Amino acid sequence: MQSVDKTKKRKRELNQKNDDKTKQTYITTSNRFEALSPQNGSNTNEQTQTNTQLTHKPPPIYIYGVLNCKKMIDNLSNISEEETYQCKILRNYTVKINTLNPGTYRKLIRHLISEKITHHTYQMKQDRAYRVVIRNLHYSIPIDEIKEELQKKGHAVRNIFSIRHRVNKYPLSMFYVDLEPKENNKEIYNLQYLTIRK
Repeated sequence: MQSVDKTKKRKRELNQKNDDKTKQTYITTSNRFEALSPQNGSNTNEQTQTNTQLTHKPPPIYIYGVLNCKKMIDNLSNISEEETYQCKILRNYTVKINTLNPGTYRKLIRHLISEKITHHTYQMKQDRAYRVVIRNLHYSIPIDEIKEELQKKGHAVRNIFSIRHRVNKYPLSMFYVDLEPKENNKEIYNLQYLTIRK
């Protein structure tokens, strides 16, 4: 009789477990990325416009040989407000300046150059030239003629120079072309040929 009672109990326990499994429980969850998903077509256009209007942070400026930091800050505060840049003291009398906007960066660089203060920095991303390589143009063609022809095609050329072989330094039939950053920079890849005057 005891063995029969045990089997009945086991059957009851198994049935209860199966009943618990069939009961559905609902859990509410949240999606932390929900705010990023566009709800209608107009939002996607607004997002793309805001993404294209983002300005890149200016690169840091390193000033060397700073013996009197207070004097340097007073000198720079005449050029720009103190709230538009931050200073950090580094080793070997070096000061690192982080500007908060491109306007302040350009003002400080112009001032440092005019005062002949020893410094170094990197070019701002939006000011970097758009570099392409022109192939199959003989190295004897004058650079001025290449520049003039590209300007006729609507490209603002900043610099052109011939590429030389890295070992024997002989000129190759290729040129580096640095274009001013513009919206039509990628259109230069559509050019098949350049007309060089005789």
